[in-house]
Amino acid sequence: MRRIERGGKVSLELEDWVNKSLGRTPVIVIVDDENGNEMIEQDYFQYYTGYTIKELAEVLFPWSTARIDQEFYDENAEPESPEDAFLRVLDEDHGIVHKVDPYAVYPYSSMASEVDSYRLMLELNDIGRAYLLLSDYLQSS
Repeated sequence: MRRIERGGKVSLELEDWVNKSLGRTPVIVIVDDENGNEMIEQDYFQYYTGYTIKELAEVLFPWSTARIDQEFYDENAEPESPEDAFLRVLDEDHGIVHKVDPYAVYPYSSMASEVDSYRLMLELNDIGRAYLLLSDYLQSS
């Protein structure tokens, strides 16, 4: 939380096994050091049910709001087929959100239509800011 508060970047890599009833994902927390180099801060495995990838990220890190890491997506996302882009625009009623939405979360890669890969950037939400404020107050007392 402090790293984000100071303007640093904290990213999260997750996977969605599309055809499984029990969700499973490696959870990789990546932070940028002072020189902008990425370092893995945490790496573990998580099972889950009933969450979208965005919801899962925000449950695991309740002090944050998760958004796609746009810089990473710009450099690493697989090219989208014209059919996919067409479906995203037309099928909003069925849970497919158009990517223009700044809060939309979508995979940057899909392996054989089985595993979707996501890279999310964590930002402080009200809970995170309140926690840091309380922590600062308690340390100064």
